[in-house]
Amino acid sequence: MPSHARPIEVALAIGARRGELLSLQSADVNWVARLVTISKSLEETREGLRVKTTKSEKSRTCSLPQMAHIALQFLREQQQEYRAKFGADYQNPRFLQTGRQLLFRIGSRRRS
Repeated sequence: MPSHARPIEVALAIGARRGELLSLQSADVNWVARLVTISKSLEETREGLRVKTTKSEKSRTCSLPQMAHIALQFLREQQQEYRAKFGADYQNPRFLQTGRQLLFRIGSRRRS
């Protein structure tokens, strides 16, 4: 599976909105129990990326199907590889998979 399809697979499996998916951090995932807690959302504004509450303003915990769990593990491992490879130049310190490129790849539009 292409690496750019993995976040989409996870979003479909857990019913996450784009911003909710993009705001996921390793701390939001219980890797052993295969659960993910969605408690925030990421949006792009003219000032840059901003973390906000979810649309419902409530957090929820979702069970991860095996394929989504594998996809998230792949993203985490990929991030660790990039961090090791690029060191101080690595630009993605907080989120499992984020940034302007992914926002636009999944179909974002700029909001004010």
